[in-house]
Amino acid sequence: MNSPELTNSKKIMIYIPVIICLVLLSLSLLMDIYQKQDPQYWLQRSGSVITVLGAWISFYLDDKSIDFNEEMGVLNMYTNKGYKILSLIIVFIGTLLWGYGDLVFKLVL
Repeated sequence: MNSPELTNSKKIMIYIPVIICLVLLSLSLLMDIYQKQDPQYWLQRSGSVITVLGAWISFYLDDKSIDFNEEMGVLNMYTNKGYKILSLIIVFIGTLLWGYGDLVFKLVL
């Protein structure tokens, strides 16, 4: 895999999901603030999508992360530790919002 393909893969698997998470979080919070009298809890609903996008990031593999051990017949796939941590943080935040987003909204506003 050459460098432009790796860069495009990184954009699709890392940068775009993170941007979508941030935009979704911002828009859902603004919608809940705007509909303060009759909230639809968009913040809580966005948590499920944020969780899925966080899990998506954990599947990013670069060209040096796949190793086949011929002796044992095992395919090993390694993900960069930074991407694992980023994915874990996003999944954690998304899950908290998904489960407790309505309470966060009620306490903050």
